[in-house]
Amino acid sequence: MVPRAHLPSKLILLAAICFVVAASSCEINKKKPETVASIKDYSIDTALIPRDTVYASDKNLSLVNGLYWYGNNTYSGVVVELYPNGKIKKQISVYKGMLHGTYRSFFENSKPWEIRAYKNNLCTGKCITYWEESGKPKFEYHYYEEKMEGLQRKWYVSGKPYSSLNYANDHEDGLQQGWRENGKLFLNYEVKDGFRYGLQKAVLCYSLRDEKINSTAP
Repeated sequence: MVPRAHLPSKLILLAAICFVVAASSCEINKKKPETVASIKDYSIDTALIPRDTVYASDKNLSLVNGLYWYGNNTYSGVVVELYPNGKIKKQISVYKGMLHGTYRSFFENSKPWEIRAYKNNLCTGKCITYWEESGKPKFEYHYYEEKMEGLQRKWYVSGKPYSSLNYANDHEDGLQQGWRENGKLFLNYEVKDGFRYGLQKAVLCYSLRDEKINSTAP
């Protein structure tokens, strides 16, 4: 009978270590693309925008194909639009002709209407819209390069929550909820991998008043 050959213990140990390292490397390589892809840069650098201000009524200012021009050059600075009574309607931060930085608009009574953040002409970050009657938030949306990303919320004029929606890359993703003014849920479902699970009998609209859903939903 031929005796079995025995590998030296050190060689066995070395082989085991190599196997573990190789397996770990495979896991890292699998996870790395997902980690990198999930990182989004929301930072908006406005340091190079001059403090120059120009009124929207200035004849030298023009808006062509989404870019602000002052004469023959793209404009950098702040564009201010006024109501006929002289009160500020909009304050727009512009860099090289593009919306870049904070965009603010106001009701004629000077209460805030909307606050947005832009990066290279694309809405990026938080966008808040207010009710004129109460001055309370109406919408709070979050964008990344003009696409909805993260938590999107709405409120009734009373301040009570209307909806709380979750988005990823401009599509519903996660828990989606909506409430009547009495606090009762009329919408409550979750989206996973493009499929919906839960209560979805109501059409999400923004005309819920007096506990009624003013839509064609059953």
